[in-house]
Amino acid sequence: MPESPEIRRAADVIADAIVGRVVKEISFAFEHLQKYETDLTGRTVVAIETHGKALLTRFDNGLNIYSHNQLYGKWMIRNAYDYPNTKRSLRLAIHNEEKSALLYSAS
Repeated sequence: MPESPEIRRAADVIADAIVGRVVKEISFAFEHLQKYETDLTGRTVVAIETHGKALLTRFDNGLNIYSHNQLYGKWMIRNAYDYPNTKRSLRLAIHNEEKSALLYSAS
């Protein structure tokens, strides 16, 4: 499991890719979260914060996404809509015009 310094480094990389940028598209793997996709599309990511081993993705409308990598979670930053070839399961995808922030877990 990643420790706090690794999470801080991950947060910095994610922030570089999505903070200050408008979300073109967002998708959640879990059905109960999909109702928030409309509320977050077109919004601006204002911050990525760490709390222990968790990340908070903050949006300009006051909504936040709490994520935790658990044991095998991994954030990947890619060019927009460039999904990696992986056996992991995609849990969250945040896309802007240039980059995609993708949260994967073990499948």
